Amino acid sequence: AEYMGTKELLGFIKKGNVQMNFRRETVCLEAKELLQEIKEMNAYTIDWSNICDYFHKDDFVKMAKAASSKETAHYLHMMNWHQCYKGASIFDHSEKLDIIKNAFAMYKTVHADFYSLMPNYNKIWCKELKCINEINVIDWCLCNTCKGRYLEHYFGKDIDFNLTPMNMGHWGFQRSHTTICGGFSFDKDVVLQEYCTV
Repeated sequence: AEYMGTKELLGFIKKGNVQMNFRRETVCLEAKELLQEIKEMNAYTIDWSNICDYFHKDDFVKMAKAASSKETAHYLHMMNWHQCYKGASIFDHSEKLDIIKNAFAMYKTVHADFYSLMPNYNKIWCKELKCINEINVIDWCLCNTCKGRYLEHYFGKDIDFNLTPMNMGHWGFQRSHTTICGGFSFDKDVVLQEYCTV
């Protein structure tokens, strides 16, 4: 995918091809007028940041639906989910040694794959990583194992949540090593754009 640079964006703005409105509002299910106003903008995308962390899943989905036009793509990141999902922390498990070994094996494999396949990645990171936070590696691995089940719990089977391409979390400059990033649409024909991870 090609990403627009600042100069290109400024060019579109000067030509009047981009409209930006800035205001501060409280978004919630009860803000029906605001959600209707967003819907009437016929937004191509809505980025919810991590608002979903602070709503009951049913309320968030209703709110997103109320703000959607026919082809709206919704993007978000979930930062707090692993704190309440049993199995996403090493402390949830009685047998820890195999989990730790598997986490480091997975970490090394993904690093080697990224290093050999992504030109930008190997410009940033050493081939042999010297500084590793063990808890981050273990949490990252457990969260990658659990997040599919969590997303199915959160969105159910009716909404197809698309994860961003696999990344190493903190390596891909995400917000944390356990953050889930991705998007969805209520229109099955909408193709979601991928975030640039490296």
